[in-house]
Amino acid sequence: MTSEAPNPQDAPEPAAAAEQEAASLRRAADSRPVRLGAAIALVAVGVGAILAWLFIAGVHISDRRQIDHVSGAWMALAMHANEEGLYPELFDGERYGCTRFMPVPIVVHAGLARITGEYIMSGKLLNGLSLAALLGVVCIALRKHNASTPLAIALTGSILLTSPGMLAGTSIRNDALPAALQLIAVLLITRPRGVAIIAGAGFISALAVLCKLSAIWAPMAIGLWLLATNRRGLAVYCAGFAIMLSAGLGGFHLISGGRMFENLFGLSTSGIEGFVDLVRGPFRLLANLQHYALLTWVLLPFALCLTAMAALTLRFSIIHLALLCSFAPLSLAFADSGVGHNHLIDLVALIALCIGVRRTPRPAWSPSEITRVLAAIVLIWTAPFVALRFFWRPLTESLNAALHGERLPMHDADVFRDAFGADERLLSDDPFVSISRGELPVVMDAFMLLRIGRDRPDWIEPLLERIEAREFDAVVTVHALDSADEFYTTLHFGRTILDALNRSYIATDEVGGYTVHRRRSDSAGE
Repeated sequence: MTSEAPNPQDAPEPAAAAEQEAASLRRAADSRPVRLGAAIALVAVGVGAILAWLFIAGVHISDRRQIDHVSGAWMALAMHANEEGLYPELFDGERYGCTRFMPVPIVVHAGLARITGEYIMSGKLLNGLSLAALLGVVCIALRKHNASTPLAIALTGSILLTSPGMLAGTSIRNDALPAALQLIAVLLITRPRGVAIIAGAGFISALAVLCKLSAIWAPMAIGLWLLATNRRGLAVYCAGFAIMLSAGLGGFHLISGGRMFENLFGLSTSGIEGFVDLVRGPFRLLANLQHYALLTWVLLPFALCLTAMAALTLRFSIIHLALLCSFAPLSLAFADSGVGHNHLIDLVALIALCIGVRRTPRPAWSPSEITRVLAAIVLIWTAPFVALRFFWRPLTESLNAALHGERLPMHDADVFRDAFGADERLLSDDPFVSISRGELPVVMDAFMLLRIGRDRPDWIEPLLERIEAREFDAVVTVHALDSADEFYTTLHFGRTILDALNRSYIATDEVGGYTVHRRRSDSAGE
């Protein structure tokens, strides 16, 4: 038996092979500084944003920076839970309740307030820890789905280079916790899917809904994914979700004496006044994203392109599906006139995830990898300009506060307590004005008061009588009262109460950035 001799032409000449190898090594050596520089820049973006957030949040942990009337409503609910029970009555003859906020953050905030003895630090601590959990989940998910460490750090930090991200970590809004819980539920479905894991995803999804009524993009994404891949698992997930949600709602209903359902569902959609608002919702969503999350707005096309390519190449994941599912509930939420840009935190986190996740490592010059590299370049070049916009003023204020003790008067947590006598009776559209004085507010939520007045005008009559009788020593408002101010005619108080206030009170001075109105004299009211 003879063997065929190899053809010398089939093998490369030693000299040519050596030259090819040398050229490959030279290309690798030439690209190494570029890769190193890009990695350093990406890490600097992420770490810089995280450190800036931690510094700003730490310096202002107990003052009024980023505290507004919405934060005041959260604090009022926590205070009411501690002093009189979970959820107020809509109207008890003297005070007005009504809120659309879900119970879990209220209960946790109330518990932390029992430890700290106040409501600002406890609320900010809850929000800061929730945002830290969200950032941790995003970073872990990126690394588990084959994103490089520098890109994972940068994309995680990019969440903080937006107004929704910073607001979630420095204010009292409670949007980061339900976002983190939903992401955890979605990521559980990406693991080997045993019954316990799928049921756990259902429990966590329901817990997210108990934190925020609109936290439904994760159940939507998980339901569709399991419908296509594991129908038995879908039944397990739905069972876990239904059991947890039913137990939670039932338990909080009993604890609140039935007031939870009265608050949550009596006027939960009152900010949507017609079909036009529903049509306007998606446009308001995109407008808020562009205005308050510019970096995410710039990255959105890359995320959508990567999602489309993942679908075309059969590498579509539940994370891509979650991004697409998030647009529906967010568009519905932004149809409500009372919804602000804090609700964008979910979309900001999902866009960062969709840019970084990869089902498997791909060739360096595949379309998806080129898109991902372009997104990283845009992130590196855009982040410094966005950081200057978002961080320069807060950082200088925080440095002055930390080094010299110079805090802005509008950040003083005790300003309302010090500006008014202990026996003065106050009315305000920000509940914190009363809370800072150790009192429950007359109006828990001025936005909802307007809706209560539309449904039950007889309930508003006692407040109008108190205003006309000038029972309150002062009226403290976010803005100066103006009969033409759209804020007070369409969002807070409403025209009827606004006209009564203008007849009986007049602006006299300013305290903590708010306008103080005192009783008009008879001659001034004529």
